Amino acid sequence: MAISHSWVTLSLLIFALLQLAVGQNLIRIDNPQNGQSLGSKQPYTMFYTVIGAQTMSPAPANATYPNALQVQLQWTLQSSPSNPVSLNVASGLPTGYYPAGIQDKQYNFTWTPPNCHFFSRYNPNQYAFNLVYTPIYTLAAAQPQAAISIPVTFTVNNASFPKC
Repeated sequence: MAISHSWVTLSLLIFALLQLAVGQNLIRIDNPQNGQSLGSKQPYTMFYTVIGAQTMSPAPANATYPNALQVQLQWTLQSSPSNPVSLNVASGLPTGYYPAGIQDKQYNFTWTPPNCHFFSRYNPNQYAFNLVYTPIYTLAAAQPQAAISIPVTFTVNNASFPKC
């Protein structure tokens, strides 16, 4: 009996520590989805949701929402993934939550990916691309949310190159 009680207590303690280490996931990326294909130089609307803390089960005791969201396009040569390069997609995106966190709040923004000149230099067949969403906190957060990386692919119309 004492062994099973100790085991349950230890398991609960480990679970609680993992929850603290992982952070609060209060931002969800709705669109694009993993592996989604985007067209070069075609406007694309991205959606993200600020999750209401009270809608989570269990609700976090002290939800710490980020002050803003930054998005970068990051790419790496498939044969050398240790040297990522990136460009800014958007910064200062709003992350305001619904009052008292009683429901989710969705946001969107539109981004136009680079044109075929960019992709002639960074060929989608040789590079891996990710959209990296980074929550920005102005004050130290006890449980900051880690950046969210969404792998994407690009279709490029080179039919009119170099006038693309």
